[in-house]
Amino acid sequence: AQGSAQLTAQGNTCEGNKKVGIALLENARGEARDNQCRNNGYHGIAAYVSALTAEGNTCERNRLGIALALNARGEVRNNLCRNNVHGIAAYSSALTAEGNTCEGNKEAGIFLSKDSSGRVQNNTCRYNKYGIYVARGSKPKIGNNSVFNNRQGNVVYE
Repeated sequence: AQGSAQLTAQGNTCEGNKKVGIALLENARGEARDNQCRNNGYHGIAAYVSALTAEGNTCERNRLGIALALNARGEVRNNLCRNNVHGIAAYSSALTAEGNTCEGNKEAGIFLSKDSSGRVQNNTCRYNKYGIYVARGSKPKIGNNSVFNNRQGNVVYE
C-alpha cells in the first residue's frame, strides 16, 4: 500500500517473496492482523514512512520479522517473531511493542536503532543473541518485559 492508501491485511499467508510479505510505503496507513509471513527475502511485515498496526501475526525466517523504518510509527502487539535476524526492528521510527514473543532470532528479539523512540513493555524475548537491543541515540521506555536465556545479553544499551 502506498500514498494515502488504507490497508487491511488479515489472515493471509505471505511466503517466499523476494522482498517483503506485507509492506506500507510513503504515508500509507494500515493494519496487519493474524497473518503468517515466512521465508521472505527481507521482511515479513514492513512500514516505511507510514503508520502500521500489526497484531497477532507470525513472522518467521525473514531478515526482519516486523520492521519500521524512515520515521514510521507502529503499534506492534501480540505477534510471534521467531528465527529471523531481528524479530522486531525500528530504524529512526516510533515503536510501541507490547505482548510480543520474540525467540530464536540470530541477533535481537527487539532492536531499536539510533533515533528511535517509543515503548517496549510486556514482551517475552528469549533464545536470541540479544533480548532487547537499544542503539545509542534511541530513547524508548522499557519495562515489565520477560527477557531471559539470550546468548549475549538480555537488555543491552549501546
